[in-house]
Amino acid sequence: MSTRTVSEHALLVRINQKLEKRGQVMRRAHESVVAQAPGGYHLIDVSTNFPEREHCDLEEWGRELGVLDDDEEVVAGD
Repeated sequence: MSTRTVSEHALLVRINQKLEKRGQVMRRAHESVVAQAPGGYHLIDVSTNFPEREHCDLEEWGRELGVLDDDEEVVAGD
């Protein structure tokens, strides 16, 4: 089985399409926050614009939500 690559941006688009139905969105954290802790993304409740979960691992979320296949690998960049 060959491995396909998916950019972080493409994965974020997939994740947000899935989360939209739940009234949520995944956003990249501010650079100073990213430097302090792993997982540079936050899960935001759209109705309150308040973070529900901080420091989310994008690849982990992609696999959990079923939008990233086992034969896909996430690469940095857009």
